[in-house]
Amino acid sequence: MTLRRLALVLTAMTATSALVAPASAEVEVHRDPRGDTQRVEERGVRTSADVLRLRGVHAGDSVDVQLDVVDLTGKPAYAGIRLLTPTGAEFTVELSREGDGGKDVTIYRSDRDRFGSVDCPGLEGRFFDQQDRMAVSVPRSCINRPRWVRFGALAAAASRGFARVYADDARRDGGNSRTFRPVLGTKRLSHN
Repeated sequence: MTLRRLALVLTAMTATSALVAPASAEVEVHRDPRGDTQRVEERGVRTSADVLRLRGVHAGDSVDVQLDVVDLTGKPAYAGIRLLTPTGAEFTVELSREGDGGKDVTIYRSDRDRFGSVDCPGLEGRFFDQQDRMAVSVPRSCINRPRWVRFGALAAAASRGFARVYADDARRDGGNSRTFRPVLGTKRLSHN
């Protein structure tokens, strides 16, 4: 291998690692057992709600949360992400996709004394079918630039006509997910 080729490889590796997360970023990864989705109501979609991994990063100008599920490919899906800040302000981010592929991402205040939508330029939500991943990126400016956040998330999916609805809280092994209020992690992700 020539020095020039080695330099190119090292440059590419350095650039790739920089895209993952800054070295000083707070990161939390939580693994959730396979097969612990719960049937929510009596009304094949189960795997797109089965969370395997939850990852949060609080760095730069955003809080980024990813949910990896068993099988997302082309299915209607929902992710609900709950964020708690040091002031007690709580926010919920919802990412959803219908069967036709159209998607929607919204954020709102969800704490007991304040409730309502938040105008949030730069809020992003994406579905990565090949990786079976749902991801949101929340600008820190939309959640009052907190020093730290705690987070939780759940995934849900429904059969056509909502005959069956399944949900999985990423931090709960089975149990009752009927509240659609994700359990928060205990770790505080500090801003870098």
